[in-house]
Formats: sequence, structure tokens, C-alpha cells
Amino acid sequence: MTPLDSAAMRKRQAWAERSGTRTYIAEMGRYALARDEANVRSLLGRGPGRLLDLPCGTGRFLETAKALGFTVTAADYSPTMLSVARQHAGVEFVVADAFDPPFAPETFDAILVMRLLFHYANPEAIVSALARCLKPGGRMVFDTLNCFSTRWLASRVIQAFRRDPSRRLYFETRTSMQRKIERAGLRVTATRTAYLLPTRAYRGLPRAVTRPIDLFEQLTPPPMRVMTYWQVEKPR
Repeated sequence: MTPLDSAAMRKRQAWAERSGTRTYIAEMGRYALARDEANVRSLLGRGPGRLLDLPCGTGRFLETAKALGFTVTAADYSPTMLSVARQHAGVEFVVADAFDPPFAPETFDAILVMRLLFHYANPEAIVSALARCLKPGGRMVFDTLNCFSTRWLASRVIQAFRRDPSRRLYFETRTSMQRKIERAGLRVTATRTAYLLPTRAYRGLPRAVTRPIDLFEQLTPPPMRVMTYWQVEKPR
């Protein structure tokens, strides 16, 4: 396991102890939830096979994974998050650390890692740790935040006033993240990009406003969109 710096340790513990987990989904809004769902569904593909959702959070992708035909293990470092996720039936639940996952090598056919990597300065450590749990030919799906997007600009302004390193977000270019993926022994097989605005900005916008934003997003170069969804594969 890669040693964590103090900021990463504080951040991980804060998530583990987070209260008010039932509001977590509401904070994102229906628009972002629907777009995430569509991209995850597309990149995961169909089962059968064993799928690990880590961190599963409150379980927003568990029904999707089951509907795709996977046998699902849901894991999270936060017992409070898992307490909400346990409402989903037919799923195995495990308290687990993404930096040191407690699973045997080559256990899973697919691994889903959403809204996690950009919270840490060394996402490669998580990708490498989880890659060991992936079967040859298996795929991993995760998301990263893009440099030079509106979210990146907003983060730079926020960081000027908020000095707490445990709340910092980390951004990647396609080239920087692809190198980390390759060092983890994986290869990129597909990507999607989304969002002209930070995801929470869409929460209160009416559909009449989001439609022209979507049209303008299509004209925006992919690296300038907020998020990249990655599908990567472990070579056979």
C-alpha cells in the first residue's frame, strides 16, 4: 500500500465519518445523475461477471450494475455510506479501503470507481491497487476532472481563499492520466467527456436552460469539458 500524506489521510477520514449521507445524491441533482448513469452504463457493458463498485457511496449505481447482469460487490471506506447503500438487495457489502482493497488478485471482471480519483494527488496508487483485483481482460471504469475546464478555473479561485489541503481537488490532462494508467499495467479502451459547467451548477437549472448549454458543450473541445470517463482494460 502506498503511504498516504496527511492531507489524504484527513480527507479519507472525513469521508468515513461524514454525516448526512442521505443528502449526498440530492447535492448532485438529477441532471448529473442521469448523465453519469448513461456514461457508466455505456462503458461498463454487460455481464455476466463479478463487479466491484468502490467506493459505492450510497449505492447509486448498484441497480444499474445488477440490471447489466453483474454479480455485485459494493465497498466503501465509510460505514455511514454503506448503511444507506444496504437498502439495495442482492448485493454483497464490504468495508474497504481503495488504497488497500481486501480482495484476492484477479477476483473481478469489472470495477467501477466513481467520484474518487480526483480527491487524491496520487490516483495511480488507487488504480494500481484495484488493477490487481481485476481479471485479465477485465475492465475498470472511472472518472477524472479535466485541466482547463470551468471546474478547474473555479477550483483555482476557491483554493485562493480556502487553504485546507484536505478539500483540494486534483485535475488531469488526457496525457497525464493515460501515462498513469499505463504504469498501472492497464490500457485505455474508450473515453467519454461531459459537462460544460461544474456538475452542481446544473442542479437548479431548468431544462430550458440546460438544452442550449448542452448544444454549446458539443462545440467545446473535449479537454475543456469538466469530466472524462475512462474505460480501461487489463491485458490478457
